Amino acid sequence: MAAEPGWYHAEGDPPGTQRFWNGGQWVGDPIASQPPTGAATADTGWHDPPASGGELASPGRRIAARAIDLLILLVVSLVILWPIITDIADALDALPSNASQEETQAVIEDVIEDAPAGRLLGAALFTFLYDFLMVGFLGGTVGKLLLGLRVANADSMRTPPSLDRAGRRALSRLIGLLGGVLGGGVSALVILISLASLVLLFADSRHRTVMDFIGQTVVVKK
Repeated sequence: MAAEPGWYHAEGDPPGTQRFWNGGQWVGDPIASQPPTGAATADTGWHDPPASGGELASPGRRIAARAIDLLILLVVSLVILWPIITDIADALDALPSNASQEETQAVIEDVIEDAPAGRLLGAALFTFLYDFLMVGFLGGTVGKLLLGLRVANADSMRTPPSLDRAGRRALSRLIGLLGGVLGGGVSALVILISLASLVLLFADSRHRTVMDFIGQTVVVKK
């Protein structure tokens, strides 16, 4: 079948049903068709998608939505970590003007090591809950909601996805901030995951990132 992604009747499925065609294969189970008002009911051909949507989100729109979310997370993280930031600034002010780059780096690392773990973990926990709760209950983060995107189950295309899938998606966010607490090895892993997600966003036929594969989700237009 050579057709654009959308909801169609699949050959062999019960009459009056449709399932999602992603451009390369059928996805999920058949569901009841919802033909447009005034249109003749048919067993084949395209039907309007259900309210959850079905058209895949473009990589550009997903990147824009993520940029909005990062801005929100940055502001909240700055509020949570502000005492640590001011401690770093004070420590740097105390250094002589001819301090080497190695000395400067050592001072910053010392301040972070002495910082209350609760604040660092608090910033990481907020990042996790922001993604988990909004996706699990509303179908998308602020950035996605503003740009008309929703996270859906990859098989049924229903949104919001299950809480289990939303939680698995959000774990990558938690690991990202914990990289600053647990060391460079975790940070390197986060960078690799981010790069892999960027490549997959353009290379995968359904524009899925690493978190989509982990959570078994896709991002669709509302």
